[in-house]
Amino acid sequence: MRKLILSIFILCLLAANANATLYDIDKDLGHVLYGKLAQNDPALIALVGAPVAGVACGPVAVTNSYRYLENQYPGVYGNNLTGGNLAQTAATLCGLMGTVPPGGTFWDDLIWYKMNDIESKVPGKTVYEAQRNPAWNWAIWDVPNAVEPSWVTPILPTWQFIWNELSDCEDLEILLSWADGGHYLTVKSFLWNDANNDFIIQQAEGATFDYIDPCNGAVAVSGLWQTAYGGILETDYNMYGPTITMAVSESIPEPYTLGLLLIGGLALLRRRR
Repeated sequence: MRKLILSIFILCLLAANANATLYDIDKDLGHVLYGKLAQNDPALIALVGAPVAGVACGPVAVTNSYRYLENQYPGVYGNNLTGGNLAQTAATLCGLMGTVPPGGTFWDDLIWYKMNDIESKVPGKTVYEAQRNPAWNWAIWDVPNAVEPSWVTPILPTWQFIWNELSDCEDLEILLSWADGGHYLTVKSFLWNDANNDFIIQQAEGATFDYIDPCNGAVAVSGLWQTAYGGILETDYNMYGPTITMAVSESIPEPYTLGLLLIGGLALLRRRR
């Protein structure tokens, strides 16, 4: 309920006119909160080897997210998620998540072992949510001796989920998939002017999202669209036309987050150049 009320409040403030609504949020305008670890970092390669590092986009995306949580909520996480060593954190996650070439990290392993890693370091302080495409070729939960958590919803990831999680100062990773590949990203912004107020991201409306790309540890931006309401989210991340297959977020329990939002208010929102 808190998310719905907050989203309605922000949308009312951002309404450009009766026929259009602007969604515009960036959690890290100065690019200082997230980690900037890259898969080709020499320190990571030294720990896990070049073949594993080359497919370690999942652990690296999670590590860069961990750094955001530490910086955004220092009173909760301190330095406990990374210990100040991003390469070692990613290497440990590679082992936990079973990251090996050529397949890399499976989505269910990333969700399950990330949660377990966080809880082992800072227990009882984090809540989790996820959406995953139930029709995806690899959408079967098969983590040994682990039941799929109830907070993982078998539904196409929605733009509303992305918007709400970012608006709530939550950490967010997504999995892009194409015919024979996939890639994890850490999402930090969302920009879309719903010109006809139909809640469908038409390609002509130029929606974009910013992210930290594990390939190089840098911030980048890609386009985002769909062909129908509730339809699969497509991107121009690469030539293969990847879609968003899975999205997972982590946050502090509501009273803490709501207080932060009320204090920070509209500082989370901005208009791009």
